[in-house]
Amino acid sequence: MLDQLPLSPEAELAFYRELHHNIPVVLYQFCMDANGHASMPYISAGITEMAGISAEELRSSNNLAKWIHPEYVDSFVQAIAESAKTMKVFTWEGKALRDNNAEYWVRATARPRLGPDETFIWDGVMLDVSESIRDQAVQREAEQQQAIIREQAAMLAELSTPLIPISDGVLVMPLIGTITDRRAQQVMETLLEGIVQHQAETVLLDITGVKMVDTSVANALIQVARAVNLIGAHIVLTGIQPRIAQTLVQLGVSLGNIVTYSTLQAGIASILAAQLAPAPRSSRVAASAS
Repeated sequence: MLDQLPLSPEAELAFYRELHHNIPVVLYQFCMDANGHASMPYISAGITEMAGISAEELRSSNNLAKWIHPEYVDSFVQAIAESAKTMKVFTWEGKALRDNNAEYWVRATARPRLGPDETFIWDGVMLDVSESIRDQAVQREAEQQQAIIREQAAMLAELSTPLIPISDGVLVMPLIGTITDRRAQQVMETLLEGIVQHQAETVLLDITGVKMVDTSVANALIQVARAVNLIGAHIVLTGIQPRIAQTLVQLGVSLGNIVTYSTLQAGIASILAAQLAPAPRSSRVAASAS
């Protein structure tokens, strides 16, 4: 068709009619007179596919009001009023109702102009954007779920590596479950931050609830102890049950200089007893002299 232009008036009219019927948007003209009376003198046939109603049914303001979802009528009216006031392009997105009252999303845009007798005229297009809105909703939901998962993971991480102050300068961290490389790193980070925060000198790391202690776990504990030593504190390892001791011996694993106790209670009792013990006489004399 285009290579035959210029067209006769009849051919050009037929061309544009075919174009209006075929493009995947709805063309429309919306008018509002000086008294605020609204009308839609033109709307293309695509409205039937979009809304399930004929163009004629939408050419009165009453049917237009019925077509827009009640919750979005005010936003439509406000957008029209703002466009009339500023003469800027009208844009609106909201829910509409099909002939069976099914809801769908519409995006409308139109350029305003002044017609006869101070009538405002908007020439524009409408699109069914329901699929796009649904995709956005799915994406938002997925993002919210990911945020919840991250929050839950952080909470579980905090619960899986609790750090409990039991006296001045003494912290306890009971470990339960499996010690993976990731969890060992988390234990180290939590301990180092907690030691600095509480100005602790001793940390009792209790492994009574750890399911399995092998070479990998033992090496991880040694690395944690070394890191703690580097910031001026030391680790006391508790919960060394006979089976764990036997396993470590069989594996030829040495915990080095890490102080160990069979139970958490024994470790706590030893630390607290050391804190409550009187200072050596030489220390008391030096303190008196100062």
